[in-house]
Amino acid sequence: MRIVYQEQVRDINLWALNLDDSEAVPMKLVDSTQIESSPSFSPDGARMVFVSDRMGDDLWVAASDGSNERRLTRLRGCGSPKWSPDGRSIVFDRLVGPERAIHRILTRIFWPERRGRAF
Repeated sequence: MRIVYQEQVRDINLWALNLDDSEAVPMKLVDSTQIESSPSFSPDGARMVFVSDRMGDDLWVAASDGSNERRLTRLRGCGSPKWSPDGRSIVFDRLVGPERAIHRILTRIFWPERRGRAF
């Protein structure tokens, strides 16, 4: 006996494209079997923050090339992360019951200032 069935997989990744290069091709930055969304580059362009539902819509950060991924929050329901203009904090919203709340993370907690690159 055989059956036929449909499998639907949601796998949304983060990509980059150099708009200054007319021959550029899209480059996959963050790849997982889950959904990555809402990317935001740090003001210096060295890092990016994004939302991933790998473990419940939490914030993740990576180098701007997608390497060194790290989970920043364990709150679930996070969205819309944005860096502050000075790069010292990340603000985001979060679903709390039926309402959304605004949160801020100080980046020095995760990347203490050191000689050389902190990430």
